[in-house]
Amino acid sequence: MVLEAVQALAGGRPIQAVEVHDFHVARSMFFEESGTETLFKLDIFQDDTETGVSAAFSCHANFESKLRRHAHGNVEIVFGDRNPSLLPERQPEIRGLVPIDADDFYSSLDDLGYGYSGLFRGITMLARKQDTASGRMLSSPCSGVTNRRLVPHPATMETLIQSILAAVGALRDGRLFALCVPTRIERIVFNPLVGERDGLGEIMTFEASTTMYAQGCIKGDVAMFDLGGKCAIQMEGVTIRPLEDPTPADDRLLFFELVWCPLGTESVVVDRPQFLELSSGRELVPNVGVQMDRSGGSSTGARRTSRRRLYIIRGTNPESSILARELETALSPFFEDVTVAQAFENLELQGSRLMLTTVSLIDMDGLYFGDLANTQSESLKRLLNSSRDCIWATSGEGIYHDSSFVRGLLESVALQNPRFRYQHLEIVENEEIEVKVLAAHLSRMVLSSLTDSNASESRPWTVEPALRLQDGKLWAPRISPSHQMNMRYMSDRRQIEEEIDCQALGVVVSDDGGLTKAARQRARMEKMVEVQAKYAISLPLRFERVGLLFLVLGTSLETSSSVIALARRRESIFTTRASWSWPVPSNIKGGRSEAAYLYSTASFLFAANIVSLMSHGETALIHEADDVLKFATITCATAAGIRVVFTQAGSGDIGGHSGRGENGDVITIALDRMSSKAAFAKAVPIETISIAANFGANSSAPAVSSAGDVWSRLVSVLRPTARRERLNSLRQSPSSAFSILCRNSRSSNRPGAVSLERARTQAALVCAKRELPAGMLIDVQSWAQQTDGFKIIDWAGSQRLRVQVQPASSLVRVSPGRTYLLGGMTDHLGRSISQWMISRGARNIILASRHPKIEDWWIEEMAMLGGRVSAMAMDLTEPKSVRKFERALRKDLSLLGGVVISADQSFSATALEDWPHAARRTVEGSKLMDSLFDGKSLDFFVMMLPLTETRGDSVRPVAVALSSFASTVVARRRERNLVGSILYHPGQSPSEDANFYRLSEQDLHEAVAEAILAGRPDSGCSPEIFAGLNKCVS
Repeated sequence: MVLEAVQALAGGRPIQAVEVHDFHVARSMFFEESGTETLFKLDIFQDDTETGVSAAFSCHANFESKLRRHAHGNVEIVFGDRNPSLLPERQPEIRGLVPIDADDFYSSLDDLGYGYSGLFRGITMLARKQDTASGRMLSSPCSGVTNRRLVPHPATMETLIQSILAAVGALRDGRLFALCVPTRIERIVFNPLVGERDGLGEIMTFEASTTMYAQGCIKGDVAMFDLGGKCAIQMEGVTIRPLEDPTPADDRLLFFELVWCPLGTESVVVDRPQFLELSSGRELVPNVGVQMDRSGGSSTGARRTSRRRLYIIRGTNPESSILARELETALSPFFEDVTVAQAFENLELQGSRLMLTTVSLIDMDGLYFGDLANTQSESLKRLLNSSRDCIWATSGEGIYHDSSFVRGLLESVALQNPRFRYQHLEIVENEEIEVKVLAAHLSRMVLSSLTDSNASESRPWTVEPALRLQDGKLWAPRISPSHQMNMRYMSDRRQIEEEIDCQALGVVVSDDGGLTKAARQRARMEKMVEVQAKYAISLPLRFERVGLLFLVLGTSLETSSSVIALARRRESIFTTRASWSWPVPSNIKGGRSEAAYLYSTASFLFAANIVSLMSHGETALIHEADDVLKFATITCATAAGIRVVFTQAGSGDIGGHSGRGENGDVITIALDRMSSKAAFAKAVPIETISIAANFGANSSAPAVSSAGDVWSRLVSVLRPTARRERLNSLRQSPSSAFSILCRNSRSSNRPGAVSLERARTQAALVCAKRELPAGMLIDVQSWAQQTDGFKIIDWAGSQRLRVQVQPASSLVRVSPGRTYLLGGMTDHLGRSISQWMISRGARNIILASRHPKIEDWWIEEMAMLGGRVSAMAMDLTEPKSVRKFERALRKDLSLLGGVVISADQSFSATALEDWPHAARRTVEGSKLMDSLFDGKSLDFFVMMLPLTETRGDSVRPVAVALSSFASTVVARRRERNLVGSILYHPGQSPSEDANFYRLSEQDLHEAVAEAILAGRPDSGCSPEIFAGLNKCVS
């Protein structure tokens, strides 16, 4: 409608371009009903025959039996000769795009309810990568118009919107989760010379990108070009929102975590187990007898015969031998043959397939797996293939990496052989190792086996594949949804709030008043300190060479002493340079006196800044100063030989009063807004004033002229040469920036720069004489609601705050001065994580793999984003390769900030038959990586493992075994107070396994961020994270 109106408005004048601004769509319009009335209105507010026309438009239509406005905006018509190069031409082809089938794309939109058909399925060729889409489309002509080049078909405009949807995410990866419609377009430019011919339409190209994705709102840009690269339509700031706001019922639970849960509250180790009397076995008879009766046999049937052989594999130390003999004595009545052996290769396994019950004590006394030879590993495989029930016991939490590998191996065998039952029993304290504990668990396993063919509710209990005995209780691993992680993930779709303790967790207040959890950065560097804020100024001050900083009074978390410091943000707990932190004078005793000292310091900064802009003998006018600022100004002005006049808004007759201050005369003049300018000129010595500064209620906001207020009327009568300043300009103007040290310091760019050092000293001497002005102290929540005025934020008086939940990425901060290693991932996965880390502040990244190959163009793209990426050769499964990498990196290890290791390649081609060789290489390589990065300076140490190969329908047995080993590596790191976590993920490739979601690139970034957060020893989270489980597959 707009373009048709433009065409009619132009008449015969040549149109060079049409530009639409601030196009808002309040609600959709439907034209299918007969008799529907539509009103289009065009209000012209500028019409120049030669240059163009500017107008506002609106469109009204029937809605709920009323005529309502559905859309509105502004339009500008530019007259002149047509120019095919009016808009920027298409840039060289974007690299790294992945082709997408156009029909499949529209099918994915159909799944969300779009239902495009006919001309509205205009995309004919499509390719995309993260936040970018490109391709070809059919631009159809619009019938019934005289200028087809000027008025495109609605299907053309809709197709351009579709291209932004294509840039949002890959097909069915969850990024586009609902039917979305455009609600606003900031700018659309039409070049009528480029576009449709007079035929049935033509093929055009397009490039689209997304610039924002937050709380369900999508924002992007798109442009349409002809095949020669000339731009026909350019759209900027296209806002697309879900037709219906998402609710908690629409949440996608992407994250799970591994937690150890207690099995009941009763103590497991009792004096006499009620379910088992080892001396006679009478308590077993009723249960076993019932099962045998149901199966049509007696208690002496074949089932008991199949379990008449028990193998006990003992260790080498005396304690293990004694335990094995005690087990042999206790269990002999229940087995026809009990064999005790010291090693697997000593067992006679012929003719015993699927007939054995095995108890292994071999890891109770030391490291066994690490010494496995080929003959030993073959014997172990034969034993596991010949056993139906197996208990593998270990003692000592986290002592041996290798026992966890065997736990995973047992799970792998069970995956290949459903009749195999196993249990890995970890006994944390050696004092809890008792015969009755092992016998009880073995009895549970045997009884559970007897119920295989019966209904599950008839089973006395189930067999847990892994148990931990600690403090007299049993614990079992469970994969459970992580509420905290999923809420962070869903905060990108909908607004979510939580209440947190700002004294324990960092909280940030943004300029618009938003409260969010801070990304806490540990102060590991010697020249950094961590401070918990008590009081802070609400608006930042500009300091030379470092920019805008907040003045904060708080407690050093290292020394527990009060300090005054500079911070980059309004944050309850922050890290700052040690050189930006100073002890609070001893005469400041806490509470409001600390707040008064902070405000006095800021007041002396402002006062000294004003004086520094003046010469001896001149006069300063200060409007709406409180008592503290007056005192600071008089103190600084008297020392410099400067006279000060104070004014304030009042009512009634204009008048003033004089008082004797401690440093000279104080003159305050009350000015009535209703008085004339002439009265103002008589009351104020305008001829001698060289600078006027406003500290009133609106002085901290951007300058807005108001002819009626006192300040505007007052400055209008001053000399033109008098300098006008406001609190806002004094605190942030580069020309009046403060210095951190004294003005005679070499660090100052301006000889007259006001120093924070001197202001702190002056405030300490006089703050006891002045109280904090009334209304100056404000709590965090109240300031967040108004975000206006120069106040002292009271962090000490704020405890519980409601903050907006944000994605995990916002809580991850990486240092630009450190190097980050991505091991085993020079493919698309590594590149994607690299680009994400650069967006989080990283500047130096190393990609390492067996055969690294990275295109130069991609490295150049990362350099344009500010990151330096290099490639190195390293095979994580080869200890020699890891050692070589260590030598090459040794000089930079102290600067290493974080490590992400992907083990996908280790598992891809490994079968169970090859596990000894593959496992030994991977285990040794992982141990080396663990020991190599054993320092406490790392921000994160993340091991990424393939979820599809450890859970679901495509399990690789050795992957399961090695993932179990990795869990112990991470657990031992946490015991040593080191960072470490495991991220199980399905990757981004499409999977037919219904157990998993397909992850978008952004999902993968959030998963890595969650792993980084969970890997911190003080995180309170499980270090093992599962991303992409469609349902809990334990």
